[in-house]
Amino acid sequence: MTFTTDYTAEYSRPSWFERSETWLDRKGKGAWIAAMVLGFIFFWPVGLALLAYMIWSKKMFGN
Repeated sequence: MTFTTDYTAEYSRPSWFERSETWLDRKGKGAWIAAMVLGFIFFWPVGLALLAYMIWSKKMFGN
């Protein structure tokens, strides 16, 4: 009797957003704040979106 494993879950590469989030998390809170400030300088809705995301996901006030 031969047992086979059913690999239904395909390997999927994380999206650019997930890769960016992971990269910023590895760099620390300062990188998140720098990204937010640069977002406000270059295009204010990006900075506002980053600020909202940081507050909503508890990245601003977490350890």
